[in-house]
Amino acid sequence: MEYQKRKVKIILLYIISIGISTGTFFHFFQNKVPVDVLAHQKTFKPKVKLARINDLKKLKEKLVKKEISIEQFEEMFDESLKHSNLREKEYYKKKKALVKDHTLFNFSTERQFTFMFFLILLGLANAFLAIIANNNRDKELKPYLNKALLFTTSISLFWMSWVFLNNIINQNNLIYLFMFIVASLISAYLASSLIKKVSSKKLKIQTLVDFTLRVREKHYPEVGSKALYAEIHDKSLKNGKTISEISDEFEDDLLSTLEKVVE
Repeated sequence: MEYQKRKVKIILLYIISIGISTGTFFHFFQNKVPVDVLAHQKTFKPKVKLARINDLKKLKEKLVKKEISIEQFEEMFDESLKHSNLREKEYYKKKKALVKDHTLFNFSTERQFTFMFFLILLGLANAFLAIIANNNRDKELKPYLNKALLFTTSISLFWMSWVFLNNIINQNNLIYLFMFIVASLISAYLASSLIKKVSSKKLKIQTLVDFTLRVREKHYPEVGSKALYAEIHDKSLKNGKTISEISDEFEDDLLSTLEKVVE
């Protein structure tokens, strides 16, 4: 039963860590610009820019052919410019409305929201995994926690690299994406190994220091008090633990400390 529970925990752990980590790449499959916004943007050139140029060309032709006077040209030019400005305002008004339709939690597109959501969630998951791994007492589950933490850390390092090297990565998405993910995985492994090694040394030193304090404050005073009593009264102290019990406790404490230091 315990094995099945641990197995479920491991599967859920991997699903969550991999799901959140790969979620930061989901935005690659979303449109940078919504389809309807993009379609509207394509209408700017023919309906606004070229329409303005064509109106001016027609006015120029009429002026050259002397179909209109200078005064009429000026009047018609102002009228044409007015209509052109109205078309341009109408274009941007509609664009703004379309963009607003795709706004999600104050992000201009669903793509931006997806990326930022999973990126922040990745940092949160990384922190939770680190806390759980640090406080976990299940030695069989701990290696799997560390592997999940290693994976989420490597993806975090990838996005850290992307912040400074996004131009290089975007030159060839497949090659550079793979290359930087592998490099981040290796970096995360090396960093994790170094931290684990340093933490292990500190923990061993702390364990030895704690044992030394216990010897001075607990084991030694118990033996010393009995020895002093026996020396003064020429008989053993009957109250409290016997020398044999104190010796056994000391031996158990010593063996337990050595196990923690050697492992």
